[in-house]
Amino acid sequence: MEPIISPWFVYLVGILGGFGSLLLVASVISVVAAVIFVMINVICADDRNGAPDIVKDNVKKLVIWAVTISMVTVLVPDRKTVIAMAVANEITTDRLVGAGEFVVDIKDGIKRDIIEIISEFDEDVPAEVAE
Repeated sequence: MEPIISPWFVYLVGILGGFGSLLLVASVISVVAAVIFVMINVICADDRNGAPDIVKDNVKKLVIWAVTISMVTVLVPDRKTVIAMAVANEITTDRLVGAGEFVVDIKDGIKRDIIEIISEFDEDVPAEVAE
């Protein structure tokens, strides 16, 4: 049985909204990193050696860490997306056809019961209705 809606489609739709957030985070990180680099260059411009290596390494690690965390945050689906994926995985054409047949059977049973109840109280029920 093939699902009607692919769970992966639901997942991808669920993370599309996160890409806007990722772009916002990336731009903020880029601006902050640029400001930090400018400040380091201005402060250390008088030194012969320039900015210390430990500052350069920590800024690079911070940017890498922030981008990694942002990516993980965006790619993890929220609760609604996980529920939608689970439901989409269970809804198949066979189950829909089975549910349709079940509803028709229940409708026919209720119709027969109503006709029996009416015929018990009223002897003049037309034959075509009783069928």
